[in-house]
Amino acid sequence: MAFVIRQSDGKTVMEKKEITYNRCYANNDKVVDKFTNDQWKGNPCFIIGGGESLKGFDFSLLKDRKTIGVNRAFEVFNADVLYFMDCPFYREIIDGKMDTFTQSNIKDRWKMFPGIKVSLTPMNSSIFEKGVYVIRRLEEKKISRDLHTGMYGGNNSGTGALMLAAILGASPIYLLGFDFKIKESTHWHSGYPHTNKESLSSRFISYRKNLVEVAPLFEKAYIKVVNLNPDSSLRCFEFDTVERVLG
Repeated sequence: MAFVIRQSDGKTVMEKKEITYNRCYANNDKVVDKFTNDQWKGNPCFIIGGGESLKGFDFSLLKDRKTIGVNRAFEVFNADVLYFMDCPFYREIIDGKMDTFTQSNIKDRWKMFPGIKVSLTPMNSSIFEKGVYVIRRLEEKKISRDLHTGMYGGNNSGTGALMLAAILGASPIYLLGFDFKIKESTHWHSGYPHTNKESLSSRFISYRKNLVEVAPLFEKAYIKVVNLNPDSSLRCFEFDTVERVLG
């Protein structure tokens, strides 16, 4: 269980968080209206991350497979699910700031995306546009098997996408673009406003640590997770190659 910090008014930090989460959850579309538990049972799932190793990747190889795209993946591939947990990222798209930053029409691509957009319940009282479906945020590091209960989302969208694939019953789960290091550029795309190589490299340390912490949970649950970039700095899952898995 997540610990709580007592306050002088008798309430707890966790209680206040739960009030905010519940209010936000109540005011938005819900992922339970689009999916059921274990809906992808018996199917492999491919999660599309943001690492630069995906530059030049042939996304047509993922056609007719179960897929979850993370953050800006919707620009290059119509995954079944687009997952994000960063409200500023969402707002920058809706307000057109991402278009200005990238000199492209990301907002239009967002509107045309045919898959299901899923967000972890934000830590504030955000209200999304219709068609963005929220899933309850859990504080405890565990693999949930129930969409109504919610899930642990970690400190990065890659962790959350993994947890969502687990609830949907997918196995094995293949990771694409989970590099967690920088060679020449920050991502396969042009990145994000206010993000540079130095700041992202620092965050990668925390992101990797979070995934290392949850990796044993997947092993105990007999959910196979495979990193398809053998050169990745994320070393807590077994490795294979795109060529072997996708032919």
